[in-house]
Amino acid sequence: MTCLAGVATLVVPLVTSLSSLAAVSGLFGLFVSANYALTTVILVQLVGVDSLTDAVGIVSFAQGISNLVGPPLAGSYILTASVEVTARLRSTAGESAPVQVTRE
Repeated sequence: MTCLAGVATLVVPLVTSLSSLAAVSGLFGLFVSANYALTTVILVQLVGVDSLTDAVGIVSFAQGISNLVGPPLAGSYILTASVEVTARLRSTAGESAPVQVTRE
């Protein structure tokens, strides 16, 4: 399912209308939700039930650090990179800045 979320992200630069952008966004949300729904199941298989609380804590800590550090690093990279590299990075990251959306 996570792979399909990546495919939905790659489709965003091809979107030309608001309704198709809404559809792609909905599909992305549906596909990426598997990450959060299956985290506990995967952790139980990896570390067992006895260590589940520790594993959930470590995963939450790693997610928090990446959510805290990731956006400023991406922003500083976008400010220092060339226009072409920035446009490619933003379009593959799921942002719709290079897309012109028109209402149907």
